[in-house]
Amino acid sequence: MKTNNLNISVYSGSFDFTLFINVINKGIDSRLTAFTKSKFKIEDNRLYMDFSEDEIEILIRRLLDKLEKVEASNIEDETEYYDILSWITDIVNEQYMVEIVL
Repeated sequence: MKTNNLNISVYSGSFDFTLFINVINKGIDSRLTAFTKSKFKIEDNRLYMDFSEDEIEILIRRLLDKLEKVEASNIEDETEYYDILSWITDIVNEQYMVEIVL
């Protein structure tokens, strides 16, 4: 049986690693949702994430929350903002075949 899970891996110590660790470790959020079906492991200096199809909405919502916080902080270096935005657009495109045009 084919699943539409989303598989992502990132190097430990990178911005992406920190971003996803924070998203995953948020636990139960204000909408009473958490990652309970997805699987995560750190191996060979990489974080491997297998997001359950049922929980991709949680991932996108948490990335959008993080994007809003970065935007509100008015940081001079916009790299963090665009890195998060890039993850969101890539995930939406991959999972839902929808291209986000900015």
